[in-house]
Amino acid sequence: MGLTIHYQGQLASDEAYVSFIAEVTAFAEARKWAVHAVAEAEREMTRYLQPEDPEADEYEDVYVGPVKGVYLLPHPECEPLSFEFDTDLFMQDFCKTQFAGPMVHAAILDLFRKTENLFEMLDIQDEADGWENPDPGHLEEQFAAATAAIQEAAEEMPGSSVGVLTPSGRILDILGE
Repeated sequence: MGLTIHYQGQLASDEAYVSFIAEVTAFAEARKWAVHAVAEAEREMTRYLQPEDPEADEYEDVYVGPVKGVYLLPHPECEPLSFEFDTDLFMQDFCKTQFAGPMVHAAILDLFRKTENLFEMLDIQDEADGWENPDPGHLEEQFAAATAAIQEAAEEMPGSSVGVLTPSGRILDILGE
């Protein structure tokens, strides 16, 4: 319901990783977004991968090993924007921007565009279609429609809350009693 950017990618090299972290950090700091380093000797991460055969179903893959990268906090009403890479420099995550608004959403897409050249593979699935259509008016329409849908659904659930931040940093569109 709420608009989310799903992303996955694999950086081209260790040098691309260093450049990526520098560019992401500079981008975030210029916008006064909090930046947090990630460095763990071992973590388990579940990924959902699409085989090379487009007709085959997505499958679940579990990575266990070292993780490095950064995560950003673009807005108090936006999920963390996480770039956590495995030993193959692959990352996959999503970021709900619904409650932060179209300007934050557009800025995140701009960050992907600025760093796209560092990736061997980058796949962006944008529920607001801003990746394919960067027109600000289009994003505003998408956000207005999603907001209306969330409000309508919440009205059908008396006592519900909208835009609830969970301890993990994820945001629930609607939380019923």
